Amino acid sequence: MVGDFIIYTVSFAVALAILMWILARYAQLAVAMLDRISLPRRRNRHSPEYVAYMRSDEWRSTRRIALTRAGNRCESCGESHGLEVHHLTYKRLGHEQPNDLRVLCGDCHEAADRTRAAKARRAYA
Repeated sequence: MVGDFIIYTVSFAVALAILMWILARYAQLAVAMLDRISLPRRRNRHSPEYVAYMRSDEWRSTRRIALTRAGNRCESCGESHGLEVHHLTYKRLGHEQPNDLRVLCGDCHEAADRTRAAKARRAYA
């Protein structure tokens, strides 16, 4: 009787451990799948102050300096068309340092935004 109880308890513990491993693996797969989803860019997702800054002469000057520094090429793939300036951080928005910005083509910019979103999801989880 005591032997049967021990066998059932050990069997239950092993089954629970296997189930937990399976669930953890499915969670990893789900996160990987979410990282691959390409969501359309939403317009007006930023504050009115951010939008106003992006339209300002100050930003145009900062953007021009970043483009010149990068040789008018994507700093990721080398493309020279459709260049955008990506904020690595928004901590100094309006007072950006050169290392706060990265020149990217549209595709690389979307990839960088997806990477940032994935990191945020992982940090949140």
